[in-house]
Amino acid sequence: AWRAYGCSLEHVRLRSLECIWAQPGVHTVAAWSAHGCSLEHTRLQARLLVDFDPGLSGGALLLLVCLNALGYAIFRGANGQKDAFRRDPTDPAVAHLQYMETATGRRLLTSGWWGLARKINYCGDWLMSLSWCLCCGAASPVGYFYSTYFAILLIHRAARDDHFCSQKYGADWDRYKQKVPSLFIPGLI
Repeated sequence: AWRAYGCSLEHVRLRSLECIWAQPGVHTVAAWSAHGCSLEHTRLQARLLVDFDPGLSGGALLLLVCLNALGYAIFRGANGQKDAFRRDPTDPAVAHLQYMETATGRRLLTSGWWGLARKINYCGDWLMSLSWCLCCGAASPVGYFYSTYFAILLIHRAARDDHFCSQKYGADWDRYKQKVPSLFIPGLI
């Protein structure tokens, strides 16, 4: 089934309904996996949880589920909004969004999710990784390898994207950064 939907990952053969449902995101899954950032990293957490009981209360587990759900909502909401706007900016779901027209003819969203931060989707993605690592409690710092590695990867990718966009859009990118000053977390980073 994975090969039928373009999800041929040799080291991970996990069926994902989301992969099937959100086919445009399949290439993103494959790209992250190519960077070595896939479900393989969660093996560290799983191994720790087999050997050590973090003793998390039901309330703590509920908070972790909520953190994961928040990250997922941010990640999917932001990416879905951008995708819908690119497909049809007149769609009623996204027609209200404000944007900045660039000299290249491209439109950069300045409201909605993308008005909060330029890489708001990375924030959601990282919150999900953090929630998975927090399941390990204080058993070992090894349990936090994934979210630490992922943060470094996302920061590097954001810097690379910023450089690329600066070259692509020139002065328009500087104007965009003034309109949307936050990179990851609105008002903080």
